Amino acid sequence: MATRASAPFACTYTYTYTYTYADPVVACDGHSYERSAILDVITTGNGLSPLTREPLDGHLFPNRNLKKRIELHEEEVLDAATTAYKRGSGASASAEEPPAKRSCRRRGAGS
Repeated sequence: MATRASAPFACTYTYTYTYTYADPVVACDGHSYERSAILDVITTGNGLSPLTREPLDGHLFPNRNLKKRIELHEEEVLDAATTAYKRGSGASASAEEPPAKRSCRRRGAGS
């Protein structure tokens, strides 16, 4: 399932920052692409690398490292969002007393 992406995890070919790679691969030009996007270039496009303009031979290798980094990043974002939500909803603040209200007396008023 694709999720919203941070800019470093967007496909270099489609230049879309909307979704992360679902199936990142490395092509013979050394760059990472979304498998479906680069297969379109190889099978129905001009067959040239969108970034280097080198001919692509069709050999694609799974980019497991990138996939793992995306998964770790998504976990970190989810953890941060959960923590922020708990702080905002008062779930973690229930054990703490709210700060005492301070009285605001105006100096010189009525003296």
